[in-house]
Amino acid sequence: MDPITAKNALRSGNARRAAVLIGLAVCSIFFVMFQGGKLALMLFIFVCMLGIYLALGRWSGIAHVQAARSLANVGKDNKLAAGSPLQVKVDVTIPGLFPIPYVLFEEHIQSSKGQSYPISSTFIPDYRRRGEVYYETAPLERGVYAFKEMVFATEDIFGLFEHRGQVKSVRHVRVYPRTVDITDWMYYKQLSKGAHAHTATSRATRETTQINGVREYVYGDKLSRIHWNATARTGTWKSKEYEREAMPKLVLLLDRRKAAYPEQTVLENAVSAAASLIRYGSRQQMMMGLITAGKRAAVFPAKRGELHAESMMDHLIEVEADSAFTPMQLAEGFAGALGRGTMVALISPMQDKSVMDTLAWAARNHMSACHLLPIRRGEEEKAMQWSSVLRERGFVSYPFAQLKELSQMLGGRHS
Repeated sequence: MDPITAKNALRSGNARRAAVLIGLAVCSIFFVMFQGGKLALMLFIFVCMLGIYLALGRWSGIAHVQAARSLANVGKDNKLAAGSPLQVKVDVTIPGLFPIPYVLFEEHIQSSKGQSYPISSTFIPDYRRRGEVYYETAPLERGVYAFKEMVFATEDIFGLFEHRGQVKSVRHVRVYPRTVDITDWMYYKQLSKGAHAHTATSRATRETTQINGVREYVYGDKLSRIHWNATARTGTWKSKEYEREAMPKLVLLLDRRKAAYPEQTVLENAVSAAASLIRYGSRQQMMMGLITAGKRAAVFPAKRGELHAESMMDHLIEVEADSAFTPMQLAEGFAGALGRGTMVALISPMQDKSVMDTLAWAARNHMSACHLLPIRRGEEEKAMQWSSVLRERGFVSYPFAQLKELSQMLGGRHS
């Protein structure tokens, strides 16, 4: 129920109860006037005291409630990883002196995908008329979640009248796609070492043996890479940073055709694969780009740097299967963002001519290409047959039904 409807219903219910109470007061007055006696007088006094108590509840202070919401596991950037719950704390202060037995708390978390998550709780204010509400949501999936307003309600001890107050506190939380830690990508390294020398470019870079500085330790770094002097000096793990030489730039081509994704889980795996490769490329300081199209096309030319990686990750937060463009149309339409010598990673669950044509187009234009294939459980045999067809034509395929399988495939096993 939206706040306006709830407010109208509350007013209507309170008006009916007030009418009944006024009727009782009138009856008690007539009882005193025409019957008299101690019983009539006591009944009249009781009704008057009850009316005064219930009337004072209107000035309980709940209409001017003050509240501040804080998120324990979300930073100032309002970003969270998919699969994590939101841990929320609400500090409440109610002005006034009228005693309040308890307070009802309600709010809704609205998802960008149209889902609404109702939250409700109760608390008893302390003697300073302050209270706290703690709650934790279910693990959240990729998307944008909006907090809008908090509703507080209290009743008298008889439960006859309810009074409400609202606090508008708009806040948006962006939930990143799930990612898997990719420690190595053998096929990409083979390209940089000359296994496909015609695709290498002089503008991209890879590491040499010349130390160029120190960086933070990344899980998976070899023991020989640890910079022991810097580690001892700072007290935290540090790794050697090497100078870099030629490596091909990497551009991700994400297929978002609606017909390509029979299940939402397949789309999430495709988006998560793109996000995982972006994280990997950022750690390796690779030149990376992203091409995708839904209702509108989005092109991120290949660049290096954390800010560029974050902008691509931000785009993936709200990606949906809402495109009518084939991968071939995207590749031809944005060929300027690819260029000779680029490594194209096509992420698509399709196993058809549109994928084959895209890979062949990349090869004709002096690019390397591979196919990351998110599949449903039970489709492994079909995916292996497709991988064999691609292998006969000189292309590499990485079928995976779960995100964790992707890291294993890229690390050495590919079909």
